[in-house]
Amino acid sequence: MMHGINKLIDDEIFYHHFQPVFNLSVNQPIGYETLLRTTMFDNPAMVFNSAIEVNRLFELDVKSLKKSIETISNHDALKDDQLLFVNIYPTNLADNKFEEFVTEILHRCSLKPYQIVFEINEGEVIKDMEILQEKIKQLRNLGCLLAIDDVGKGAASLRVMIETQPDFIKLDKYFSNELSESTYKQALIKSFITYCEGTHTKLVLEGLEEGKDLQTAIKMGVILGQGFLLGKPKPIN
Repeated sequence: MMHGINKLIDDEIFYHHFQPVFNLSVNQPIGYETLLRTTMFDNPAMVFNSAIEVNRLFELDVKSLKKSIETISNHDALKDDQLLFVNIYPTNLADNKFEEFVTEILHRCSLKPYQIVFEINEGEVIKDMEILQEKIKQLRNLGCLLAIDDVGKGAASLRVMIETQPDFIKLDKYFSNELSESTYKQALIKSFITYCEGTHTKLVLEGLEEGKDLQTAIKMGVILGQGFLLGKPKPIN
């Protein structure tokens, strides 16, 4: 396994699929989330966990980011008003080399800084909020946007949401599952909608897979959504 992850990172034996994020009111994508894929591991989580074990998570993250941004850029796959959502671990965002990497990739690709949305991955505990806030400020100074992924899944996600004031919050797919049947989930989502209406943050509801749940979300006032019902992850043609 260790040899496998090292080879994957060194030789970049991975590619990306892209899943649309939709404006539900007009049924049009506002952009795409990039998702790492490889034939060497059973699932992406195993790839990143293995990279952590060999202390090469930063290398994997930046190589994946670079490759996904170049893929979109080379295929001219985004309209000027569309966004690319890319996942990043908090420790990598806080790394001193990350700002330099982002500056370099922005110079080399055709995307504008405002088209790149860095999604903070909730699979990792944020140990130093002040450092994270400073690094986020640097990204924003470059013109990039910020999202918090899987809000409601991690224990610290609400604090992170308040402290970082992201451009997007992406509610975990748990809240979409049987949404039409759960008045409790509906009530909680409404509270997030109210929060977003009072701030600059936009809400994205993830995991939409059933028509009745999608219709419930639309009736509640959810504007942005993502899920297999709207579009499955697939390569850029």
